Amino acid sequence: GPAETIKTKTTKDLAKALAFYETFEVRLGLMLVGETETCQTTCLRALSNGLYNIHKGASEGKSE
Repeated sequence: GPAETIKTKTTKDLAKALAFYETFEVRLGLMLVGETETCQTTCLRALSNGLYNIHKGASEGKSE
C-alpha cells in the first residue's frame, strides 16, 4: 500500500528520486528509463510513498 516503507539501497537511489521529483515539478510529463535493475521502480515507489505520507500528515494536521 502507499504507506509501506521502501528501502533504498544507497543515498544515490535517494538522490535519483529527488532529482526525478525536481524534474517532475517543472515538466508536464517525463519518463523513467534505464537498464534493468537500476532502481527505476524503487525510485518511483519511494517518491510516491514519500509524497503520500507528506500529504496524509498534512491532511491530519501533523507536521513532519
